[in-house]
Amino acid sequence: MQHKVVINTHPDGFGLNLSYHSLILTYLESKGLSEDQISDYWGDKTPRHDSLLVEAVETLGEEANGDYCTLEVIPIEGNVYRICCNRGAEYVEEPSDVKWITIK
Repeated sequence: MQHKVVINTHPDGFGLNLSYHSLILTYLESKGLSEDQISDYWGDKTPRHDSLLVEAVETLGEEANGDYCTLEVIPIEGNVYRICCNRGAEYVEEPSDVKWITIK
């Protein structure tokens, strides 16, 4: 099973588009989430690999992007990742990306 992660490729904070709040709200409600659970999708409580978050961003496309935010769904090879930033833009790093230095 291939996993996916949502990142922001624009140099600013992560967030869903509040202009489409009702569209995203309706979408997440259709997946069985309560209003309290849905509010987590606008904060940092929801993991970026959350299947409903990934599905919402894939389904809504650019309409999911928050202000100064460009959301992108990134497939990852395994089940371990971390989100890194370069001048505010995010990217995913997996263990296979790390070059370890061995002390001899």
